[in-house]
Amino acid sequence: MAITNKDIEKMKEVLDVVEKKFAEFGQGLGDKINGVEKTLGDKIDKSDKKHDANATALYDLMQDVKKDVNRVENKLDEHVRQPAHVV
Repeated sequence: MAITNKDIEKMKEVLDVVEKKFAEFGQGLGDKINGVEKTLGDKIDKSDKKHDANATALYDLMQDVKKDVNRVENKLDEHVRQPAHVV
């Protein structure tokens, strides 16, 4: 059975359809990847903002605790200087 021009044309048509389907699949896959990248990027940005806010709040809290500790230390120093404690 010999291959005819008609057979070659049919194979070319099938190949064109397959190439088109691959191109469509690739485009769809690219769109999905871009969507996932954007979603992940948004989540990372939100996480970074929360982390920054938490770090700032923690730093502020530590500063408040440091002030409280210094105030207590000063009060203790003053108390120890009272006549009842002087030896």
